[in-house]
Amino acid sequence: MGVMLWPSVLMLSPLVGILVLALLPKTQHRALRWTGFAATLLPLAVALGMASRFDAEAQAMQFAGSAPWFTIPLPGMMGGDGFVFRYTVGVDGLSMALILLTVILCSVVALGAIHLTERVKGFLLLLLLLETALLGTFVSLNLLQFFLFFELVIVAMYFLISQFGFVERERAGLVFLLYNGIGSLVLLLALLTMMAVTGTLDWHELQEQLHRWAAGGDFAAMTGLSESFRWGLLLAVLAAFVIKLPVVPLHSWMIRVNRQAHPLVVMLESGLVLKLGGYGMLRLGFGLFPDLMMQLGTVLAVLGLVNLFYGGFAALVQQDLRSVLAYASVSHMGIVLLGMAAMNASGLQGVIFQMVSHGLLSPLLFYILLVILVRTGTDRLSDLSGLIRVMPVLSGLFLAGAMGYLGLPLMSGFVSEFLAFHGLFQRLPGFAAVGVLGMVLTAAYMLRAMQGMTFGPTVPQLETGDMRDVRAAESVPAMTLLALVFVIGIVPSLLGDPLQSTLQTILLRLGG
Repeated sequence: MGVMLWPSVLMLSPLVGILVLALLPKTQHRALRWTGFAATLLPLAVALGMASRFDAEAQAMQFAGSAPWFTIPLPGMMGGDGFVFRYTVGVDGLSMALILLTVILCSVVALGAIHLTERVKGFLLLLLLLETALLGTFVSLNLLQFFLFFELVIVAMYFLISQFGFVERERAGLVFLLYNGIGSLVLLLALLTMMAVTGTLDWHELQEQLHRWAAGGDFAAMTGLSESFRWGLLLAVLAAFVIKLPVVPLHSWMIRVNRQAHPLVVMLESGLVLKLGGYGMLRLGFGLFPDLMMQLGTVLAVLGLVNLFYGGFAALVQQDLRSVLAYASVSHMGIVLLGMAAMNASGLQGVIFQMVSHGLLSPLLFYILLVILVRTGTDRLSDLSGLIRVMPVLSGLFLAGAMGYLGLPLMSGFVSEFLAFHGLFQRLPGFAAVGVLGMVLTAAYMLRAMQGMTFGPTVPQLETGDMRDVRAAESVPAMTLLALVFVIGIVPSLLGDPLQSTLQTILLRLGG
């Protein structure tokens, strides 16, 4: 297979499953579930094939290629021939890590569809569409192409949120669409402006041109535009991604989605969609405007601490597990911002580790939440007291996931938090010290949830009815995610080594 074909086959492979599912009757739930799961194995196999061929020492993008896509006739541009859009793909350590996270989590969610009792076909079709959009976003190196897949993620998620979940799911979907739509509009304006100024939307060409102007100090001379205009471009680019991450106070859409969407949908949202925020900040923010991002270090640190403490205090007072986990995500995305603020190898590596770690731990806990809801019909902490006596295996899985959130050694959360704070101590030790104190909140709200749910007196509701423990088939998604949490925690080099060349490239641009 040609190197350029790998990313193309990867992002198009879920469409095979969509075609097969479309032919099956919507009433054949068992056949739909197995077909949907099998369909997610194809992109998983392609991604593993790419990972096996990935050269961790290569500085350049791998599996890269470009071909003419279409031309827009624009007078005076590109020698009078018009603007040529090119289909451009490539993969580095950053995108490879998130590609693997995507294909694994989509397979896990497809397995979790055993808990869906209606509209199974629609859910699986949207799942595969979302997977295509995410993979397309991670392999795209033309920013128009990137934007189109980025928008497709929003469309697929909107329908997943609004069609699957609780009473106010449609309102949650609209709020999601409003926030992310505004961010996307600002991003589109920034991309069109960059196209007009530079004559390209190819990521490599744009990167080299912007860096050359910045290094030569002749941005104003070359473009006739002020330095403040370049700041405006950066802030417009970041707008879509700080909403997606999300950064407080732009987080309310995520809280609503976590409370109202189906837990399987929230697994995708918290595990994958939020990661587009961090990915976009690294790829476009650090990639295109490294000198300006360096000047934002303190701002990122402040925003990170706000996320960390606000999310932590809010999680501490919630009365239902959905809300605890929602605010926990806000808090843990603060660590992503703190790692970025470090502007060094350890901090940026911690950013990627944290995105992957949270992409495993949050879906793990939301899957356990789903099983709890199926069994008990409630997620109020006070109504789940004594759960460990009734469902010891399920409670044990929850405790293990909570320990991962706490950053227990030998688990992925420990590695990500250690790297992020180690990097931040080197550059902004005062912020790092405050951040470490903030991690006490993580222990507080997770221990409160564990104590309230598992070790308290058994409530009468749990002693009556059919309160079976998690079945073997139901435990596979949770066990898979938990196993990966331990694998990364015990052998972090599996994730860390392929990132080194990518980190070196970013640091070189930052002047580190």
